[in-house]
Amino acid sequence: YSIGMLEHIGFKNLEPFFACVKKLLKPDGLAVIHTIGEPDFVPASDPFLEKYIFPGAVIPALSKVMPAVENLFIVEDFQNFGYDYAKTLAAWSDNSKVFFKQNPNAYTPEFQRMWEYYLRMCEALFELRINQLWHFVLSPRPASRKGIARQL
Repeated sequence: YSIGMLEHIGFKNLEPFFACVKKLLKPDGLAVIHTIGEPDFVPASDPFLEKYIFPGAVIPALSKVMPAVENLFIVEDFQNFGYDYAKTLAAWSDNSKVFFKQNPNAYTPEFQRMWEYYLRMCEALFELRINQLWHFVLSPRPASRKGIARQL
């Protein structure tokens, strides 16, 4: 599994990342990649996110991910859960407010404001479909499996 890592390795490192995933995977194995994505390639991060939350992160676009995947893997499944992720971020924001109210000295007021801004900004980005949440299921090429079991 790769959970939330792809956006932190940078688009220049996608090919080495997927080559490493393939090298570590058994011939009949499956890789599950979970990442935030964007529909348009932007080679830089939002200035707020860059400074305060995820320095150096660049959210990948399918146009950059797929060329790094296509010669190494078969895409067995792909899901976009981005719109639903807005609800997760809203719940995190609500839970954070409760935590900060119950633990006012756990974090500075500045951090609390920054955290609320971050969660609400991301909630809006996912709700507007600017950011997306992708799950890829990949099997290595050449194929040694007939397919994957699915729940319907």
